[in-house]
Amino acid sequence: MVYDNSLISQEEPLFMDEHVSYYHNSANPGLAVAYNYALACAFQSIRYFVTLDHDSQLTATYFDTILRLKWSKELAAAVPMVYDQEKQISPVFADHYINRQVEIINRSQLFTNRLMAINSGVVFSVDFLKQLGGFNLEFPLDFLDHWIFWSIFQCKKVVFVLSERIEHDLSVLDYKKISVARYRSILQAENHFYQKYDKQLLQTHRKQLLLRTIKQFLTVKNRKIWRLTLRSFVEM
Repeated sequence: MVYDNSLISQEEPLFMDEHVSYYHNSANPGLAVAYNYALACAFQSIRYFVTLDHDSQLTATYFDTILRLKWSKELAAAVPMVYDQEKQISPVFADHYINRQVEIINRSQLFTNRLMAINSGVVFSVDFLKQLGGFNLEFPLDFLDHWIFWSIFQCKKVVFVLSERIEHDLSVLDYKKISVARYRSILQAENHFYQKYDKQLLQTHRKQLLLRTIKQFLTVKNRKIWRLTLRSFVEM
């Protein structure tokens, strides 16, 4: 399934293949809507759901590795190790607040404790996704990955970390690249996540917002960034 958010629909020979479904939506409603559309189109025989971004770079062995997985009712997702250039950014342990000092998971095994992974390259159990009612539209783009892996842990399911390594450009980590509109979206999504879902870390999040504001004031040239963070802290 190719879900195209560009302004003009694309014409590629690949989209004509009988095994490829192409859908164009110039409204660009976000990831959750796109994922739910693909999930609704899935045949009953389809058991696994792989989420990819336009810039996800898979290895030649990625799908072979997936096909060798032994799934159980407890296994909700399998995740690759994701790198932005030479730095691993996912998956991470999520039993504590996730910030830039988070502990990376760099070994392949089954995990029963809580973790979080970005959605790029993740293999989900279709049965589990349908049990959840699909992807949460309260998180159209940002923090959707936080919500889905929080839900996995709440449902007492497990996650398998694959040995596969994929590349992904995570520009949201760079204040020089991120737009003000996108950063505002991230702030709104993370506040909503901690206020409604991961409530036990709400106070930690408020403290983190204040510390982030101070650091941004001292180090980030775009002055709108720290002001947005401060406003987010005040409105919590």
